[in-house]
Formats: sequence, structure tokens, C-alpha cells
Amino acid sequence: KNHFKKGDTKAKTSKPSNDLLIETLQQQVKSLQEELSEEKSRNDKALSAKDTQIDELNSRLRESHQLQLGLQKKLEALPQPKENVVYDAESSDRDVKGTSYGNAKEELKEAPKGFWRRLFGQ
Repeated sequence: KNHFKKGDTKAKTSKPSNDLLIETLQQQVKSLQEELSEEKSRNDKALSAKDTQIDELNSRLRESHQLQLGLQKKLEALPQPKENVVYDAESSDRDVKGTSYGNAKEELKEAPKGFWRRLFGQ
């Protein structure tokens, strides 16, 4: 009989500590729920900012595409340049470069010898 009475007293004494444990766990749950709601609101703000950035970039892309199409239409409307004109301009550039390069060789041959060349005779 005494053995069972001792067991009842232990159960009675542990009951208040269980209530304390339950209260602390409930407080932890509330604080975690608050943190979760704050994190969710931050994520929602970040997502809305990203959505506005995406919308702005899409509108800029549309504008750029429209400008590119307009420029392409204008380029198609321009008359095509003659190919002979381009070749003439390139050939005249080659002639000028060739003569100037040839003149540079002549100038090098006529240049006076430097001090060291005169000293060693090369």
C-alpha cells in the first residue's frame, strides 16, 4: 500500500513541471510562428521587387525589339551600294600604302650611320 502511495506523490509533483514545460514549448511555438511570418513577408517583398524588375526589363526588351525592327526596315529601304565603288576605294588605298612603304625603305637606306656603326664599321 505504501509503495502505491509513493507513486502517486511522484505523479503529483511532476505535474507542475509538465505544465511549465508545456508553457515554454507554447512560447517557443509562438516565437517561431512570428519569425516565420516575418520571413514570409520579407520574401514576399523580395518577390514583388523581382517582379517589377522583370516587368521593366520586358518592356525595355520590347522597345529595343521595336527599334531594331524599325532600323532594319530603314536599312532595307536604302539603296544598295555598288560593289565596284568599294573595290575601287580599296585598291586606291593599297596603292597609297604601297608607295609610302616603298619610300620608307629608301629613307632608311639614305639615313646616316649612327655612332656605334661608324665606330665598328658595320
